[in-house]
Amino acid sequence: MAMLAEVFIPKLRAKFPDRGLIVGTKPCARFPATHADFGDILIHDDGEELTLEAGRFTHGHFSNWDASLPLEQRAESIVNAVIDFLELAFADGYVFWGSHDKSGGWHLRDAEPSARFIGPAFVWSGPIA
Repeated sequence: MAMLAEVFIPKLRAKFPDRGLIVGTKPCARFPATHADFGDILIHDDGEELTLEAGRFTHGHFSNWDASLPLEQRAESIVNAVIDFLELAFADGYVFWGSHDKSGGWHLRDAEPSARFIGPAFVWSGPIA
């Protein structure tokens, strides 16, 4: 599979022109935090998947292992899933909790959490009650 960043970075620039995107190699993309206690969103190109670090809370793997699809279609699917996630995260549509040191996660803001929160809960713009 071609490097996902080759597909991903141009789409990020077009979709989120005012989010302060920083492009690099490790991570391949960084969105600076809007609230210092949340932390930056980092995205790593791991070859066959994208790993997204959600601030100081947790991380997620975005992949598509459907071998019946052409590699280009699998890459587009992965990239689109991350962009969809970012759109909702930037609109405060996810609640994040926990830490990289212990455990953490996220869930849709209007859904009941499937796990007990560990630590304070945040949306992209900051802490919530």
